[in-house]
Amino acid sequence: MRIINTYHQLRAAGGDRIAICYRRRGSITNSPAWQVLRITDGIERQTHAKGPWYNYGKKTFLLFGSCGTPQERKRLVLAQAASWVAATFGRRVFVRNRAGDMVEAEVQRAFPITDKRKAALRGEAPAIHSEDCTDRGADSR
Repeated sequence: MRIINTYHQLRAAGGDRIAICYRRRGSITNSPAWQVLRITDGIERQTHAKGPWYNYGKKTFLLFGSCGTPQERKRLVLAQAASWVAATFGRRVFVRNRAGDMVEAEVQRAFPITDKRKAALRGEAPAIHSEDCTDRGADSR
């Protein structure tokens, strides 16, 4: 199997795998967000069964409403998503893959995305340890 995206990475790794995927603006809700994807033995599982239908069962962390620059909001909301993953599924170490999503470090090492045509290289990012993430919160209105 050629690994061309995050979904293929998690399926190839097998077992119970988690990724935090960035949903860009222009999707069905038109709001950028981080979404938690869970694949268990090749089958996608819901991470938020009671969420709105348009999130397709994925726990979603919207960037809308957070304070700061777009880059700061993206980092803050990613930290919130990683913190939620740690509380829900246990400690995980995430690294950025070639598609810009956060996958478990062992999955990235064993099954990197190899098809250069399908994923743009976004540069290196430090590992995120889900247990170290703190919820700094956002100003409420």
